Amino acid sequence: MKTVAVAEDQALNLIDNETAGELIVKMEKLFRQDIKTMASDALPEKIENTEEQKILEEILQDRKDFISRVQELYLPLKEDANRAHKTITKSEGKMIEVADAQREHIVAVLSDFQTRKVREAEKERAMAHALAVAEAERKKAEELARLKTLAASAEKIEAVISAPLEVVVQKVPSVTEGLGARYTKTVTGTVNDLKSFLQAIIEGKIPEQVIEIRTAKLNALIKAGVRHSSITVVEELRAS
Repeated sequence: MKTVAVAEDQALNLIDNETAGELIVKMEKLFRQDIKTMASDALPEKIENTEEQKILEEILQDRKDFISRVQELYLPLKEDANRAHKTITKSEGKMIEVADAQREHIVAVLSDFQTRKVREAEKERAMAHALAVAEAERKKAEELARLKTLAASAEKIEAVISAPLEVVVQKVPSVTEGLGARYTKTVTGTVNDLKSFLQAIIEGKIPEQVIEIRTAKLNALIKAGVRHSSITVVEELRAS
């Protein structure tokens, strides 16, 4: 069951003599048999005595040693890659700094203009609808006055009163997007009254899925001794 020392010496020899890509490929090949051996081990789902506990603890230590040694062997490569990434990212940032700042400015200006156009169009549509309703009500009133002048029957007058308004809205031109840029509509919200927000969830007015329990903070509170009937506390011993 021991796996750590099988390919370690060969891996150490590779570090000083291979490029990063070659090193990765060859180290994966060197450790492939160790990984295959581990994968084939039939680990128990449950143990019943201290002898089985001892065996499983030995396997646990072996796996921890394997992980530590592999991480140690890969560490120089990761550090080199991290330094290279920082250097490349810094250079990239310098190259695009001016263009990116201008891009953000242009996006802000275009977004503001497009948003104002949409709001103006919405106001125009609301105004056109209000005018159409007023015109329909005027025509209905004229028809009622005409029928009363002609001494029309109560049935005819009632039919005009109960008839729905014939609202004809003047068409308002739609807001066109732009000559090239894409505009994506976004709708965002912020909670300005937490207690009212939580009460709305309790009442079912807002789905509870909007709440995300931060498990790490909850566990920290539990460790600090916080208890509440709404929290189920589970204590267990965990091997390490």
